[in-house]
Amino acid sequence: MLSPDFEQRRAKANDLLTKCADEKLLRGGVPAAVKLARDAYELTKADPALAPLHQISAYRLAHLMLRLPDCDNSLAEIQRLFERAAGERPGGEATALGPLPDLFCLAVLHRRLQLAKDALIIDALKREMDQRFDQASKGVKGVPSARSSSCGTIQQDGGRGQLQASLFNLLELAAYFLGMDYSKLEGLGVLGDLEPSQSDAWLLVGPMPEISNVRHSELLAMQELTTMGRVCPDALLIRRPPAGHQSEWRMGGQSDSEWREVNDTWVHLLAWVLKEPTVTRQMLRARIMGGHDEVIQNNFRKDLERMRKNLSRLTGQPDLQVFVSGSDPLRLTDEVTVFGAVHVDTFRRRP
Repeated sequence: MLSPDFEQRRAKANDLLTKCADEKLLRGGVPAAVKLARDAYELTKADPALAPLHQISAYRLAHLMLRLPDCDNSLAEIQRLFERAAGERPGGEATALGPLPDLFCLAVLHRRLQLAKDALIIDALKREMDQRFDQASKGVKGVPSARSSSCGTIQQDGGRGQLQASLFNLLELAAYFLGMDYSKLEGLGVLGDLEPSQSDAWLLVGPMPEISNVRHSELLAMQELTTMGRVCPDALLIRRPPAGHQSEWRMGGQSDSEWREVNDTWVHLLAWVLKEPTVTRQMLRARIMGGHDEVIQNNFRKDLERMRKNLSRLTGQPDLQVFVSGSDPLRLTDEVTVFGAVHVDTFRRRP
């Protein structure tokens, strides 16, 4: 089971990252946002590192530092932060942030090159730029389309938000390359390049209900879920995709190839219990099964027992008890730890 410290760090890091991207805070002054982002970065760096939150905090801290008037004095540190945000790519797989850190790192390298005087440093920076450009090119090729990009955008009416966010990112990148006064961009956009559109958002669920308040892209949610599995191999992992796709589960210690399709109702139920721990059995039956008459109550009990038997087989624990006997609201026993990634659509419809 995850230690309370690990879970609290995750919740605190999510809170800090949300606050440092707040538009009102940024209007009040970038230094305050920089402090929050740095706190998130240090919090997620501690062992065991909170990937991918650590990469995200490095990315946001680098962005915010570039907005400071004296950022030329910190360009080497900012470059290291973008490199940390780019993360490792075993087997060439995509990272939570896609090619964005590499693209912005090019702007920082360009700024450093413009300021460099020593010939050896200039040659080294040029080589780094070539390598980073190659890495960025591979990253861009790996993004299927702007709409399905792992970086995501804030969606507005008619899809204009996605275009506006993309244009803002281009303008922001140009400002970084040219060293322009960032105050001219204030009010045009926020740190929303990591946020998915309302219709494409995923939520994480787990022992701490507050983590479900943050929206994620699909790639980011799945990478966070994988991290939870590595840290807690005995936990049950669940994922509930949008309509038309089957729910799945596996144990944390199993590989990605071992996801198994499972009854949508069971995953839907677990997601609701984790996200809304105060919801009563009657409310759950109404939300998941459409009512609470005698027939539905019997079907609900049968579903709980079928889920228990299947989880017993999955965990190898024949006497496993999933929920505390007689609890209302339903409460997981200490034998069961569950982490999940669920599409927002999950909470808008019955399975």
